Amino acid sequence: MGGPVELPSFPAPTQPDGERNILNVHLLLFRALAIIAVVLRHKYWPGPDYTFISSTIPLFLFSSGYFYRPEDEKNPPAFFGRKFRHLIVPYYLYNAFYALITVLIFYTTGSRLGSRPTWYNFWLRPWVDGQQYQLISPMWFVMFLFVTLLVYLVVSWLLRRLRLDATEIGVAFILIGLGAYALRHELPPGASNCGLWGYRVAVGTAYLALGQSAARHLPHADWFRFRYLLPVLALRLVFQLQTTTTIYSYFNAEFTHPASIVFTLTEIYLLLYLARFLMRFPVAVRGLSAVGHYSYHIMANHMLVFLIIDWIIAAVAPVDPNRHAVLFYTWWLYAIAAVAIPTGISSGMTALKRQWRRQ
Repeated sequence: MGGPVELPSFPAPTQPDGERNILNVHLLLFRALAIIAVVLRHKYWPGPDYTFISSTIPLFLFSSGYFYRPEDEKNPPAFFGRKFRHLIVPYYLYNAFYALITVLIFYTTGSRLGSRPTWYNFWLRPWVDGQQYQLISPMWFVMFLFVTLLVYLVVSWLLRRLRLDATEIGVAFILIGLGAYALRHELPPGASNCGLWGYRVAVGTAYLALGQSAARHLPHADWFRFRYLLPVLALRLVFQLQTTTTIYSYFNAEFTHPASIVFTLTEIYLLLYLARFLMRFPVAVRGLSAVGHYSYHIMANHMLVFLIIDWIIAAVAPVDPNRHAVLFYTWWLYAIAAVAIPTGISSGMTALKRQWRRQ
C-alpha cells in the first residue's frame, strides 16, 4: 500500500489564493466521507440502502469532475498518461497481490474467493466486470472511472470546437446522462457488458459535469447554510417515505428506481454540507484528509480487512451460535478498521519513502 493515488484525482490547487485551498480541503473531506460510505455499504449497514446510501459511485464522479481541468484538453496524451499511471498501474499491482492471496486461501482453507488466475481473468476481466477476485471486486470502479474520464475529455473537447461555453457543455452532458437514464429500460435483462458500460459511462459523465459546475460556482456562492439544509432533508424524507424497497444504484439498469436520482443528488449535497461543517474542527480535518488522500488504498483493501476480522472472530468464538449476530452488530468495528488500517499503513509507507529520498 504505497503513497496516495488518484481516486478521483486530487491535484495541487490550481489557484494560489486561500479560498481555492479551502475548497480543495472541502472536497478532500467530501471524498473521505464518500469512501467511508463505500465501506459502510459493503459491510452490514444496519438498515436498507435507501436509509442513507443509495449509490456511492456518483460521489467519486462528482469529486473527479470538480478537479477536472479543462486545460488538459490541450494535451490529451499527457492526461491519458497521468490517469493511466495513477489509476491503472496500481490497479494491476493490487490485482497481482490479490491473485496470489486468492490462490493461497484456496490451497490453505479450500475457500474459493474468486476465479483462477488465468491470463483472461488477470488482464481482461477487470475491463469486463472487475469481479475476478472477491477481495478486489470493489475496484471495478477504477476501470470505469478511467474510461469515463477519457470519454468526458474527448466529448468536452469536441463540444468546445462547436463554440459551446462551459455552462452549455455541462448542460449537454447532463442531457446525455438523462437520455441514457430514460432509455435504460431499452437494455434487455442481463444486457451485455458493452451495453451496461455505455449506459454507465453516459450517466457518469453527467456527474462529472455536475462536479465541474460546482468547481465554477462554489467559490461564488454559499450553499451550506441551515436554511438550505432543511429543504434538502425534507425532499429526501418525502421520497424515502414513498419508497418501501431498496433503491438500487442507477448503474444496475435492470433495477433502477426513479427516486435514485433524487437520493444521489441529496447525498452529494448532504456530504458536502457535512464536510463543510467538519472543517471547523482541526482534528477532523487532519484525520479525514489522510483518509481522503488514501481512499484508493482503502477501496482496494477494505474487503481483506473484513476477512481478517471475520477470521479473528471465528477463532475467538468458533461455535458461538450468536456469532452472526455479533458480526452484524459490530459493523462499526469493521468500518473503523477497514478505514484506519489501510490509511495507517499507506501513510507510514509514504513517510518511509520520504525519509529514504532525503538520505
